[in-house]
Amino acid sequence: MSKPKAQRQVKSSWIERLADHPSNPYKIIFFVCILLYAQILTFGLVHFDDHGFVLLSADTLKLSNIPKFFNHSVFWVMGDTNQNQDVFYRPLQNVLYAICNTIASGQAWIYHLAGLLLHIITSCVLFRFFKELKYHLSISLVFALIYAVHPVLVQGVVWIAGIGDQMVTLFSLLSAIYFMKLYSPDPKGSHPLIAHPLRQGLLHLFFLGCALFSKEVSIVLIPICLFWFLFIIKNKHAFKNLLITAVGWGGVAGMYFIFRNNAIPPVQENLIASAIESFKVNGPLALEYFEKIFLPYRLSPIPSREDAHLIMGGVIVLVLIVLFVFKKRFTRMSLFGLLWFIVFLFPTFIQQNPQANFFAFEHRLYLPFIGILIVTMELMNIPQINMQPFIQRYGFSALLILFFVVTFSYSKTFSESYSFYGRAISFSPRSVLAYNGYGRFLLEEKKYFEAVEVFKKSHEYKLDDLQTTGKIAEIYLKNLNDPKEAIVWFKKTIDIDANSVEAAVSIGDAYFNFLHDTANAIIWYEHALKINPHNEFASATLGVIYTGKGKNIEARKFLEQSLNTNPNNLLSLKWMAISYFNEGKISDALIYLNKAYKNYPDDIDLQRNLMICYYKLHDFSNTEKFAVEYSKSNNKIPAEIESYLKSNRR
Repeated sequence: MSKPKAQRQVKSSWIERLADHPSNPYKIIFFVCILLYAQILTFGLVHFDDHGFVLLSADTLKLSNIPKFFNHSVFWVMGDTNQNQDVFYRPLQNVLYAICNTIASGQAWIYHLAGLLLHIITSCVLFRFFKELKYHLSISLVFALIYAVHPVLVQGVVWIAGIGDQMVTLFSLLSAIYFMKLYSPDPKGSHPLIAHPLRQGLLHLFFLGCALFSKEVSIVLIPICLFWFLFIIKNKHAFKNLLITAVGWGGVAGMYFIFRNNAIPPVQENLIASAIESFKVNGPLALEYFEKIFLPYRLSPIPSREDAHLIMGGVIVLVLIVLFVFKKRFTRMSLFGLLWFIVFLFPTFIQQNPQANFFAFEHRLYLPFIGILIVTMELMNIPQINMQPFIQRYGFSALLILFFVVTFSYSKTFSESYSFYGRAISFSPRSVLAYNGYGRFLLEEKKYFEAVEVFKKSHEYKLDDLQTTGKIAEIYLKNLNDPKEAIVWFKKTIDIDANSVEAAVSIGDAYFNFLHDTANAIIWYEHALKINPHNEFASATLGVIYTGKGKNIEARKFLEQSLNTNPNNLLSLKWMAISYFNEGKISDALIYLNKAYKNYPDDIDLQRNLMICYYKLHDFSNTEKFAVEYSKSNNKIPAEIESYLKSNRR
């Protein structure tokens, strides 16, 4: 008996034929991703965190250090030991970096290859996830392709430091899939837990653990799974088994928090209060994300809160609500998609200090975006995509092609630093993080005039950032040899923080070492000691100044103050010896010189001074000893001492 005509048309559609073989959808996704993102293998570094992982961490990103990754925060590999400030615990991210570093140390291409492979695998797993949600094969394929080529996910794929979002997305999808397999009714009507329930349950928990150790936000996968169980399938017969799974959730989460608290001290601030205030300040940025998802024309690598455009996003949300009401599409699955988007996105808005600068990075959409795709599929309510209707044939094709072209073009932004920061500043002109990152890059390139101007732009938008004023002052002092301008900017730092001992010491240093103005230098070094009486550099330098003025007793007061803070301070030990030497107290001078020599035996000044002092005491053996040490570096021994040594060797 022949099939109806409509059914024959559906079956003969090209997308049905392509997807007819089980492996074909995965092949399509693979080749589309390769065609789109193969260019990133030629990309370098943008010097925005990525250079830290690729270059600065080459010595610590070793496979032998994998156990240490679980005992430290993510930036430990860069030498950051201040874990009170680093709240990111993502050891599996560093494991992947270590694998890349082992294969090709210091090479950007291997990290980009890892990002490309993760995107391919994630897009394929997403296709399987949509099928697990009972969407038609053609619907699942088209929306997995939309995910694969969408411009808003470029940062998640191309930016090396965004690889954690890819990992948490992949592991979260796999965990969700095995949870759904565990509790979905069997198509043949058998009990849902008959088909390898232990294996599926263990895989669900394993991938949940992998997701947690990739990025902390994945903890909210648990309420998402609960929502699916309670409101999507409503499998009342499996409640007892759900309790077993819940015990597993508790075990995985407990293990994660034990490891995390061991690596990072618990946050002391009131997290709930910070979260509420953060949602008030940053929550509206969800509208910015909506705009970039549905109209991805204003993408930026470092988008600041101050540059957010909320009106268009608000219009898009309003249109979506109207469409849902008009089409009566408030389904349980649409609520599932909305929940997925909200619970994975909103934790990224939380700041310990909600008033600090916030940046709505696009890579944070890599996981939440899946929820918007589910919402869109529910809103469209297309049983399957067969490419027969006009809107399906041309609409989806045009959308995929458009996204492909935009993504291909936008990806080039991440090819190198100048294009990266150029785009960031152009589309987010008030992004202080963009200016500061660009300024640091220009410093590495030794473009000091350009760097100081970029830091000044950052200062315009954040007047109370003492790190920026300090950096500008440092450039003027050390790189541009302009101590007067440096003093101006160090004083701006003190205007921001009156207790900035570093700025006070730096002003003293500018006066003393560059302007040779000892009077003003004394004023600022003493000001530094008022802020912190234990600042060894300020007290040591005051000792140097007073020794130079012949005020040896006053000099020793400051030098002793420095040595009380640090008994091995080389500058203080040297000048303590000089102060005694100036008074003819050679034996006292030798006490401090020998103390210094124990810790700094290769210091040429110490060798020379010891040689002179022992010569003054007519100690031939020690004079000869330090003369030999001093001459090893091709230093010329004073003629008087040379003559003394020759005469005593005879």
